[in-house]
Amino acid sequence: MRVSVTADGGLELWLNGCLRKRREPSGHDPLYVWTNVELYWEEHRYVEARYYRCDTGRLEVTVNGDTVYEECSFGERGVGA
Repeated sequence: MRVSVTADGGLELWLNGCLRKRREPSGHDPLYVWTNVELYWEEHRYVEARYYRCDTGRLEVTVNGDTVYEECSFGERGVGA
């Protein structure tokens, strides 16, 4: 899984090298993407990413509601898990 804040200010959620969701930059805060991952043994993961541009540039990634990554002043980088 990879979450990226792009150079144009968009938010992308990648899974296994495939772009699952992209949110274009807008006046809304936070930018939000999500996907439901169904694993072959019938386990499910609900992945969410929120990028708060107007706050502190905070990026938060959760899986099934649990925070797995959080960073402030994120900028134009990506995070992989």
